Amino acid sequence: MAKQTLNNGDSGFDFRNKINENTTELYDTTVKKTGNETITGVKTFSDGIVGNVTGNASTVTNGVYNTGINIS
Repeated sequence: MAKQTLNNGDSGFDFRNKINENTTELYDTTVKKTGNETITGVKTFSDGIVGNVTGNASTVTNGVYNTGINIS
């Protein structure tokens, strides 16, 4: 978002439109605490992630799916 200086005497400047644009940009570029989202890119967490996982995420070790069967 580019910094813009607004002067009280600016003619033709639509403050409501600018506020709406900035609000929409902020909403579209933040991660929400609830709801479904797709988050792209690499994210690094300084602490462990707490929560529930679905699929086989809890049984994969080093990228290898562990079925519990020992193959010699």
